[in-house]
Amino acid sequence: MACLTCQILQGDIIPPGGIFYRDQDFVICHTLDVNILWYMIVSPVRHIQSYDELSSKEAEKLGLHIHTLTRFLKTKIHDIQKIYICSFNEETHHLHFHVFPRYPWMLSSENIHSDGELVVIIRD
Repeated sequence: MACLTCQILQGDIIPPGGIFYRDQDFVICHTLDVNILWYMIVSPVRHIQSYDELSSKEAEKLGLHIHTLTRFLKTKIHDIQKIYICSFNEETHHLHFHVFPRYPWMLSSENIHSDGELVVIIRD
């Protein structure tokens, strides 16, 4: 069975809202399992597992895609205070980057545990 990202690329799994952007090297789509508006995943089309496997051209292009996406989010989407970018690749063994926006509601006192951890509460 193909990895989750490869299944998205093959059209077997459709992310919420479909594919936001795709070219011959990268795909950008909404995350599948977290219902937070504009929480995006940026992945290379080529199945690789770690950042060091990117070619120099791909690494440069990845940086430009993440830069363009974060600028779009900050200028076009209201209420985004910060944008976090990270890569874990623990469950999905296909290199991908989380582009996670932080909204003001996430830091309200009802969303924070006594130990300081953020609890994301999805509001309809």
